[in-house]
Amino acid sequence: MERLIPLLEPYLSLSLSTTTTTTTTTDPQFVDIGSGDGRVCVTVSKHFTCHSLGIDVTDLCTNRAKQLSVEEKTSHLTTFLTLDATALKLDSDECGPLKCARIVYLFVFPSLLKEIKKILKEVMSVNEGLRVVTQNYHFEDDEGEIEAEVEVEDDGFKGLKIWKRLY
Repeated sequence: MERLIPLLEPYLSLSLSTTTTTTTTTDPQFVDIGSGDGRVCVTVSKHFTCHSLGIDVTDLCTNRAKQLSVEEKTSHLTTFLTLDATALKLDSDECGPLKCARIVYLFVFPSLLKEIKKILKEVMSVNEGLRVVTQNYHFEDDEGEIEAEVEVEDDGFKGLKIWKRLY
């Protein structure tokens, strides 16, 4: 997490300076696909005081994430949904939050990256300000345009990449 927050600073600080008081949790600046127990959304919401959305395929993870957001007093800034992100369609209601987000964060296995790439590519064509952050597992370098990256291999951490565009 200590490597992620500084990398997000220019993107989420910028979104906050243009965010109005009418922003709701249905308008997240940060979306975590494969959010697990919600710790990334909670930390990002706490640090940037921004709205975050966590998406996970299991109720167990989503319920734990909701509990964590209450414990950490970020439930007014975080929303957690149980749904299969690989089934998202650009014109679906569930995809709406991706269209206004600044960052989509993926710390997921390569098989999910491959499955979700198509929808992210479509959303990025509609939301030109959207950046996709991958951690540890990444798209191939020729699959998109990398805007920034942190390359460090220690304690299982294999780097972060911010993608400006996916091909």
